[in-house]
Amino acid sequence: MSISLHKILFGAAPLSLGLLGLALPAELLAADETLGTVVVTGVRGSQQRTVTDSPAPIDVIDSEQLRSIGQNGLKEMLGRLLPSFNVPTINGGGTAFLVRGVSMRGLGGDQVLVLINGKRRHNSALINNGARVGNASVPVDLDLIPTAAIERIEVLRDGAAAQYGSDAIAGVINIILKRNAEGLTSDTTLGQYYDGDGTTGHEAFNWGNKLGENGGFINLSWDAKLQEPYERSSAASGQLYFKQADGSPDPRESNRQGWGTEYGLGRDRTTSLAYNAELPLEDDLKLYSFSTLSYRNSNKDLGTASPPTSPAWRAFPMRLTPTAARRGGKSTRPISRSPVVPRACSVAGTGTCRAPTARIAACSTRPTT
Repeated sequence: MSISLHKILFGAAPLSLGLLGLALPAELLAADETLGTVVVTGVRGSQQRTVTDSPAPIDVIDSEQLRSIGQNGLKEMLGRLLPSFNVPTINGGGTAFLVRGVSMRGLGGDQVLVLINGKRRHNSALINNGARVGNASVPVDLDLIPTAAIERIEVLRDGAAAQYGSDAIAGVINIILKRNAEGLTSDTTLGQYYDGDGTTGHEAFNWGNKLGENGGFINLSWDAKLQEPYERSSAASGQLYFKQADGSPDPRESNRQGWGTEYGLGRDRTTSLAYNAELPLEDDLKLYSFSTLSYRNSNKDLGTASPPTSPAWRAFPMRLTPTAARRGGKSTRPISRSPVVPRACSVAGTGTCRAPTARIAACSTRPTT
């Protein structure tokens, strides 16, 4: 019985192969080409902003999407809208707090080309020192661009070094300023942490009007951002020991336990202005101009200085905390306006040291861990 079944199966094989080679009716082929409803999951938001007819991934973000994020700076807005744009909240010590580095597609911020109306934006004058993301880079400070002046942002999330140069390895960000706004608009954003610190505020105004009779325009924007400091350090477990009567360090200062680094954000106050204007003169000739002007005042406590182990003069003795600051101004926290550490200072009982130079370096005896 098994032999006969074996012969029947092998005998039917040529017949089945022959049936597969038969031509199917045209109506049946047309019916197979019609697809049903295709449901795609994982879409970021309900609005389509990705250009689908381009071989490279391009995102177009308008001003309404930027406003809906509820963030103060442009970096935070892009970090929540772009899937490959990374903005760390605290990017390390040193000067990395003042101009936080960004990362696109895993590359540093100075490898992202930033354009304003198609023109290159200058990089920051501050090197990202001690950063976890983009260390030693000199990126464009996006937070100095008023968000109220932005009409849309075009982001190319792919390498474009062949077209734009080596600073576009990670991608290109083209910021288009407003040109058709009429009247005055304003936005206000306020926020605070549950612990009562870290207050954030953002106030933005924009005014636009027509210029001439041939489609010209002028647009003015003002933007102010506030970031108050917040601390998440634990209480200090050690004590502060002043110098002994003979001027030598207290031997108990050699114990490194009980002092450390203050964790949290510092204070940042930024004011930005921008204008964008265009005046057509003839059919193929127009006069245009745009610019931004910004002022930033920020400071952040750095890591504590090591305890003294010798009677030599020290700029920051007794676990005192120096502060990184930019663009001067008095601060309620310790602040050093000079990047050069003073050579000597005298210590009073209050823990305040003064450098015998033209610039003053202030210190604080507040212990941190």
